Amino acid sequence: MKLNRERVTLAEKKLSVGLGAKPDLLQSKLDLNAQKAARLAELTLQEQLKEQLNRLVSFKQGTDYEVTDSIPINKNILITNVLNTAERFNPTLLVAQQNISIGAQYTAYDKYQGASNNYDGAGRNASDNNTLLLYAWFAF
Repeated sequence: MKLNRERVTLAEKKLSVGLGAKPDLLQSKLDLNAQKAARLAELTLQEQLKEQLNRLVSFKQGTDYEVTDSIPINKNILITNVLNTAERFNPTLLVAQQNISIGAQYTAYDKYQGASNNYDGAGRNASDNNTLLLYAWFAF
């Protein structure tokens, strides 16, 4: 913006001493006004986005804050701490844990049809009927 203001000043001075043309002055003023309009549009967009963020995080309407242009980085973060915190406090994960049940059931047979060995005359043993049942239950 400073450059466009300087262009307007320079065009005015050239025109006043007879070295410049009126279209140059008008074009420099047009460029300055376009830059001012773009800046105002950007500031308006920032305010709208702040209000939208306030609604999303349930802040009171009109809460004002400034966003810094840099992000401080904590180099001491451990992934295990982040995962543990997410498992304990993340609402989506907590709901998912409550809505999913996974299990296993093992049934072992010592006797089948009254015998433990060769119960059907074909050499099958009771332990051949042992079963492992894996199940998952989801609730939505």
